[in-house]
Amino acid sequence: IEDSPELRLLMDKYWNVREKTELADFDRRVTRAQGTLGTLAENGYETAPAQEKLKEIITMRTELATALRSRNNAGIELAHKKIHATSIEYARIISTLKNTVATDTRLMQTIDQGIGVMTRSGMVNINLAHSRVNTSRADELVMQGKIQILGARTLSHNGDTDGAKASLQEFSTTLKTLRDTYRAILADEDLPQATAQGVLSVAQSLD
Repeated sequence: IEDSPELRLLMDKYWNVREKTELADFDRRVTRAQGTLGTLAENGYETAPAQEKLKEIITMRTELATALRSRNNAGIELAHKKIHATSIEYARIISTLKNTVATDTRLMQTIDQGIGVMTRSGMVNINLAHSRVNTSRADELVMQGKIQILGARTLSHNGDTDGAKASLQEFSTTLKTLRDTYRAILADEDLPQATAQGVLSVAQSLD
């Protein structure tokens, strides 16, 4: 059987298909990984460690290709084990980066919401002043809140996530005090319906 020409042709076909398939699969995975790193880099994330790990994986293609061409099953298995182990290290690095991306995205969404509610609070204070309501305490809190939330945004843009979160904690305390101030105004003042509805809406947003 081993001397059969038909068998040799089938074996040649098998190894040809196997080599092309495995190397094409390897190249597709590398291309996807490079795309992921490109996206992360475009969004300002430090991808150098992941790039270095991916380079290690890419260099392993030569060992895999050599083993496939020489039809060395043991060599193929060894190459796969090396690629797999390094890919796990690469995936761990990428996972850390993606978690950072998710955290930063949530942080910026929170900051944007904070800026928005401070803008609305300032407009409510103007309406209250037109209704001859003393807004000095509310004005003070809005100013304080704006300083805190804009400070959080600056810290976040500078990469100081912990500092931004600390500033948000201070901002949260200001929001609660401002909310209670608006509730007291609603209870104590005889406001026009539209003005009262605006104050109530902002108080709910502060909640």
